[in-house]
Amino acid sequence: ANHDYDVFKNELLPHISHAKCYLDSAYLDEKNKQYFKDKYDVTILAIEKRKRGQQNLFTDQKWLNTAVSSIRQPIESYFNWLIQLTNIQNASKTRNTKAILTHVYGKIAAVSVFLAVINF
Repeated sequence: ANHDYDVFKNELLPHISHAKCYLDSAYLDEKNKQYFKDKYDVTILAIEKRKRGQQNLFTDQKWLNTAVSSIRQPIESYFNWLIQLTNIQNASKTRNTKAILTHVYGKIAAVSVFLAVINF
């Protein structure tokens, strides 16, 4: 199993360009932040934690965290709803990438049909 950050950095990031990515603190990688900007023109905006020895967040860190959180919150809510409704994270019987993609896209398609039906 790969950490989300490794998948983001190695599998997703090479296919993204000219974008802003609003991430949680697990993705805050200061040493690669400028590299991502230079190579892919991707700006990483992540929740910041206090640095070692820092008692409180600085005002600019609080503002950034509030802004990033306000953008991430509806997305997190959608994914939580999707997980609750479809059990999308249970893909234990899948054995390859094609099967996982079929599982994920099938669940998203099913929930899309569900939304279309209840909105009529």
